Amino acid sequence: MSELAFNRAILERTVRILSFIVVCLILLLILQAVSLVLSENRPQQVVYAQEDSIIKLVTKNYEVDQTILKNFTKWIAKEYLSFSPTSLPDQIDGIKEYLTAVPQKSILTAYQKNKSIIEDGTYFNFVVNSAEIKKEDNPFDVELSGVMTIIDRKGNYKDENKVFSFGILQVKPTESNPYGLKVLSITDKSVTVEKGVSK
Repeated sequence: MSELAFNRAILERTVRILSFIVVCLILLLILQAVSLVLSENRPQQVVYAQEDSIIKLVTKNYEVDQTILKNFTKWIAKEYLSFSPTSLPDQIDGIKEYLTAVPQKSILTAYQKNKSIIEDGTYFNFVVNSAEIKKEDNPFDVELSGVMTIIDRKGNYKDENKVFSFGILQVKPTESNPYGLKVLSITDKSVTVEKGVSK
């Protein structure tokens, strides 16, 4: 075999090897692209605590389980509607990832407006008696019924029957918002008010 033919054979072999490597790289890029698309569309795992246990919920297309939706709303209500003379700003800061601007501004504005009364030693405690999903598609409407107890520094109190409507928007879960839920609005729908008796 002449030197020219030998060099040509080596060149052809090198071209075949390089072609094979290029094809493999293209296939690898395609697989990575497909994997990325699938991971973006894959429902994320939602983890939440219930008493002493941690429960994992795997969502399907980010569908929201009704029990979780109700429990989420109850938790927000506890942080949003029950507070001591000094705890509200920190409580709102703790749930701000789950609130849109409107409910954040509303409660803090009301707090500033009544700050002197609240800081005088008034406590608010809302106990949920029932939760009902009034609108079952996104954005959801969850209605909580319960009793709001207002206690002054002397220990006098009054109980008020309250009904609150929570507008809940479902969003993609994130690390800072694993529920994938945001509160759009909180509306007091109470019709009747029952005053309690002082101690």
